[in-house]
Amino acid sequence: MNSEQFQEIKLVENTHFWYKARREIIEEGLKSHKLLEDNLSVLEIGSANGTNIEYFKKYYNKIKGSEINEEALNIAKHKNPEIQFVQGALPFNIGFGDEQFDVIFLFDVLEHVEDDTAALNEIYKRLKLNGTVVLTVPAYQFLFGAFDKLSYHFRRYNNKTLSKKLENANFKILMNSYFNFWLFPVILILRLMEKISKPNKPKGSKLMNPVINMLFYKIMKSEKLFLSKKIRLPLGSSIITLANKE
Repeated sequence: MNSEQFQEIKLVENTHFWYKARREIIEEGLKSHKLLEDNLSVLEIGSANGTNIEYFKKYYNKIKGSEINEEALNIAKHKNPEIQFVQGALPFNIGFGDEQFDVIFLFDVLEHVEDDTAALNEIYKRLKLNGTVVLTVPAYQFLFGAFDKLSYHFRRYNNKTLSKKLENANFKILMNSYFNFWLFPVILILRLMEKISKPNKPKGSKLMNPVINMLFYKIMKSEKLFLSKKIRLPLGSSIITLANKE
């Protein structure tokens, strides 16, 4: 992403339904696998403006962040002055030397990395034995369009391709599920319309009508109930996966 996009995200990431609901869905995935323990060491790669760390730091005494964009890094440090952040990037410059972690977060980051195979191999090295990577990615290559290009995505994934890449990197899959299931028809229609109209600048995560935003938030966050029971959703616009280093 560029600096303009980080500034746009900064305006909405605390209130926009997708960011709010995604955090709660991730939180439920961590809770259901007993990964919300304060003694765990955690690294978020691609920590952006630091909003995820701001949310999850209440659970962890040892959490750190790595981010490639200097402007976003400064925002993250300002939000979380007690947290250590470094400038780093996948695949070969994550930061923090050779330090290993119990948990690594990778929230909508892998699609930005051209060599995702190398990235997963490096993440494996940076996890302790029995450590866990928790990642989210956008789903379905047929949805790839102007929004993805604007966001500097190299690809989108499905459950099978993502699981295969993780297994090739020697991870054991603990959980993988689509999410944003209920709103998927809306997203599908918008992406198809985008392909037809071919806008110069597609709509992204912008401020929206508060009533619609709240409605979408309640709809999307309801999916965490499925995750709490470890029920996989059959489709959605995103994927959440937890994978273990044995």
